[in-house]
Formats: sequence, structure tokens, C-alpha cells
Amino acid sequence: MASFLVVNREEEEQCYGGTAALEQATDGICELLSAVGLHSFTARRRLISRQISASVAAGPKALSEAKRKEVIEAACQLQEAMETAEEKVFRIMSMPNDATALVIAADMNLFDIAAGHIGSTGEAIAVSDLAAMSGADIHFLPRILRFLAGHGLMIEVAEDRYQVTDAGRLLLNDQPLGGMVLAMSMSLLPLGNMLQYFRRHGFQNPSESERGPWQYAHGSDRSFFRWLEGKPKEKKAFHLAMAGLRPNAACQWFEHFRVREKLLVSGSRMSLVDVGGGMGHDAKRAKAYYMRMILHDWPEKQAQCILAKVRQAMSEDSLLLINEIVLPEKGISLYEARMDFLMMAFCAGMERTERQWTELLRGAGFVIRSIWTCGATRLIEAALDTV
Repeated sequence: MASFLVVNREEEEQCYGGTAALEQATDGICELLSAVGLHSFTARRRLISRQISASVAAGPKALSEAKRKEVIEAACQLQEAMETAEEKVFRIMSMPNDATALVIAADMNLFDIAAGHIGSTGEAIAVSDLAAMSGADIHFLPRILRFLAGHGLMIEVAEDRYQVTDAGRLLLNDQPLGGMVLAMSMSLLPLGNMLQYFRRHGFQNPSESERGPWQYAHGSDRSFFRWLEGKPKEKKAFHLAMAGLRPNAACQWFEHFRVREKLLVSGSRMSLVDVGGGMGHDAKRAKAYYMRMILHDWPEKQAQCILAKVRQAMSEDSLLLINEIVLPEKGISLYEARMDFLMMAFCAGMERTERQWTELLRGAGFVIRSIWTCGATRLIEAALDTV
């Protein structure tokens, strides 16, 4: 049996007494969850239960990011192995239900109301009070609350009484994740009409930012960003969500890139231009032009136009720094596949592999020099192709 197994109460307490020990327990969880055969899993289920309980009690921040993702991946593999084909199909086809229920809850301000109630009274809120304060029908509201409780966003502490969880508090209207829910809700209509869109267009990859799934669903000829300009509530939520998606201080690109060596300038020359929203190309002859999560919003034609404008502003020794997701050529994660699908739904855009980035940049007159790892994203260092 593996060396991480605990054999008595004292050793068990020591095992879960610190971060290093918790990571050791995490290794045990992953090894056990990857065990082949139901018999092996069943024989060790008590140990699995104890170690999972320790990880849950400590919370995700007690583990390194790599360990945290390892546990999630192992748990997903276990679910994939244990569920039947019928359960798998039902789970996939039911996902829109969960998203729709969450959007409805956010639109009715259920998280804000429940959090405000416990803040003022110290008690969980009754369904009748939540219905009165939200304006929802008392027979309809429990059908939404069941989804929230099932996803750990609310807790049913007693019959017809609910309390918002810590995760649910992150969905308040003034929180980035609250903005993300509203922002993501804008994808429901194009996603719901995507089958009809592709049937009509012969299942061809979208190639025009103003003729994609978004325009088909909304009956519009405007791009998503032009449409957003006329929607102040949605625009505010979108920008709040985007601010929340920025990498934390531990994953800033300039901590991985050799800034002093590559961006040193003299005189009045600008060192770095942040091409925010595609407007930074007005600054001429800077040492480097930085673009973060811009090009994935656009299909090839529009992405080439953006790059061409930036190229016009550059000097021969200027660098182009692109901070984006770079998909692996094989074995793309479900999260990355979902992001790619959302880009297609919103903007007719796409997430790209290294090969696709190379082709896109080559077509615009650039050559990739290096690709730097910056947390979940990559920093592509490119220069003008002078050959």
C-alpha cells in the first residue's frame, strides 16, 4: 500500500496538519482515484473519504494550483469512469438548464437579497420573504433555488429557508463573477440558435465578425462589441467580468518575460504600448506593442486587419507581445474547448493553437521568436518578418 496511508489517529492528524501534508494527501487522492477497477476503489473508499474531507475542509487555497487542478482532473476521470452512457448524455444535455437557472437567479437579485437579509437579521431567508422581495411567484422560486442549492450557491438550512454560501456571495451584482453571469447570459441566445445557424451555412467555420452566430440569433448586422455599445447594463457587466478575469499578481506576464533585456530604450522613445481595444497602434515606433486577449475575439480576416495596423506603427526592431491562450495541438481541455466555443458564439472568433498563431502572424508579416508561459495564458513574442 502506498506510503501516504495513515495507520492511526495521531498520524492521521499529522497528515492533515499543514500545507505540505495536505499536498501529500492530495497525491494519495489522485492515486486512489486513478485506480483501475471498482474493487480497488471500493476497498479504499474510507481512506479516500478521509483525504477528500481534509482537502474540502482546507479549501482550494491550501493547495498549489498544480495540485488543485490535479485533484479536479482525477475526480473528473472518476466520474467519467463510473457514470453510464445514459447518465453522461443526460448530464451534457442538461447543462443549459443549470446555466439558465443561474442567469434567472442573478437577474432576480436572489444572491443580493439573501445576503442582505442574513446581514441585517442574522438568519436564513424564508422562501416567502425571498419571493416578496424579488417579485417572483412563490411556486416558481423553489424551482430555481433547487439548482442553486445543488451547485453549492445556496444552502437549504431548513424547510423553505435558504442561506447564501461563500461561493454565492461571489455572485453579488458588484462582484466580477456576478458580472460574468450576466455577460455569459448573453451567449444563451446565439448558443440556442447555433444548430440552425450552421445548418443554414452548411456547417462552415464563421469567417466574418458581423455574420456569425451572434448576428443570426439577434437578427443584427452589428458585431458583438458594436451591439454592446447600445446596452449600458450589459456593457457594465461585461467590463466587470473582464476585469475579474485578469491574471492575479502571481501570473503577470512581465514576471516571466525578460523586460530589462528586451524593452530597454533610450531618449524619448516609448518602451511599451498597451494596445487596449485595438487603439494603441496610434503610438508610433515604440519598442514593444502589447495585446492581451484581443485577437481571440476576431476571425482571421479581422485579426489580420488589426495586426496590419499595429505593424504600420512599428519600427524594424519593435516587438509584438500577444498575451492569449495557446491551445495544445492535441488533448485540448474541456475548459479550453468551451472558451473556443464561446468566442465563436459571441464574436465569430476563436482560440488558436501554436500552429494557428504561427499562420496568422506569418500572414500579417510577423515571425514568432518565443512563447512564454504566464499562468493559464501564454505570451507570444513576435517580430517583423524582414526576410
